[in-house]
Amino acid sequence: MPFYIRDNTVRELADEVKKLAKSPNRTEAVRIALMNERDRLRGEKSIRQKIEERLKNRHLPLPKNRVLFDQKEFSDSLWDD
Repeated sequence: MPFYIRDNTVRELADEVKKLAKSPNRTEAVRIALMNERDRLRGEKSIRQKIEERLKNRHLPLPKNRVLFDQKEFSDSLWDD
């Protein structure tokens, strides 16, 4: 059964993919394009997964040997009374 594309824009895109992929015909070019798009969409993370990754890496633990800063002592040293 022949593959017929009615839309001129889609036909031009199929011809471009055919040329770039060095496909023997438009049908093969469309098959390649659809398979690539399917693989891209399957590998795409959901918005929920993206947010969870960012939140997980957002709060890193403080180092154990941190020096505590005394704000009051620092402020008092600025006034030199």
